[in-house]
Amino acid sequence: MVRTTLIEKYGSWENVCKHYTELLGMNDKFFNWMMLSKDFSPSGYKEGMFFDPKMYKHCYLIYKKINNQREGQHHVSVWTGKTGKGKSTGGSQMASLVSPVQFSMTYMCYTPSQFFRLVPNCKRGDTIQIDEGDRFFGSKNTMTKLGRQMTEAFGILRGLGIHVIICFSKYHKLDNTIREELVDTIVLKLVNSKGKTKNDKYRHYKAFNSTASQIINDGIRKGLVLPQIKVPASMCWMGHNSPEFPTINDVNETIYKQNKLKYVRDRFKEWADEYQDEYDKQSDEIADEIEDKQEYVSITQAKEIVPLSKGTFLNKINTKELDAIKIGSKFLIKKSSLRDMLQKRTK
Repeated sequence: MVRTTLIEKYGSWENVCKHYTELLGMNDKFFNWMMLSKDFSPSGYKEGMFFDPKMYKHCYLIYKKINNQREGQHHVSVWTGKTGKGKSTGGSQMASLVSPVQFSMTYMCYTPSQFFRLVPNCKRGDTIQIDEGDRFFGSKNTMTKLGRQMTEAFGILRGLGIHVIICFSKYHKLDNTIREELVDTIVLKLVNSKGKTKNDKYRHYKAFNSTASQIINDGIRKGLVLPQIKVPASMCWMGHNSPEFPTINDVNETIYKQNKLKYVRDRFKEWADEYQDEYDKQSDEIADEIEDKQEYVSITQAKEIVPLSKGTFLNKINTKELDAIKIGSKFLIKKSSLRDMLQKRTK
């Protein structure tokens, strides 16, 4: 059975917006806001909408809140769940609805430095998506310099009137201060369930509003994880979202995957450099130990015995004229080899 999209059913996007406005009991401002997403809503999934009606209403309320000129009207949303369940897709869909004019790939953060550079340039009503939240806000990072900086940054965001979306794998491991004091919306991505046909899949989620935070935090303090915590139905709802990535401004799935791949490669390079630095440090310590035992000497020490330049010593090491070993970044020359060379020079 082929599903009919709402546009096919109602004839135009304008009529779909009128339908949602009446369905949710909203006013003309909601209708005008929905009209902003006309050009980037999904075309081939379920009803041709990113989300169920309740999430559209929720996104509108965030949009309305952060565009309010009163001080302190910022909003923090967390998309959480297992890897590959659509946190980034859902987060970018929410971002495109909340900030339809501004949101672009520039506002998709993978590193703390990106985030710190972006925030000063944000205007009221903007959305930033932190795609690798585990690197920013893991509880194990709380006492690090970065952890303290991120917590402080989120504490002073309220004056800017912006929306920040955090994609984070395990909600109970989110930094305590942010989780207990700053999160307004939580969206838990659930395991995909199949629809009636092979291609009809739903990416289900469970969303919690700000009033559920206290109950969730109490449960986490008792050792529970988010899916185990019971929350009153008035504070949460089950919904679905399209698997299609939004195509708004320069945002699209291809560019997102390219940027994500670059981030992954850069992270592996960072780990390799960190490992090499640690290896060199340990190797240098070993080299210092060897020097102390006087079996080998460094090139600097060798120059005091035989007045040659560093380059000459390196050439003689490369030509095997001198017996040497390399540990980390240091060449160490065997003392007996140095004595043999000295004897040859004095004959």
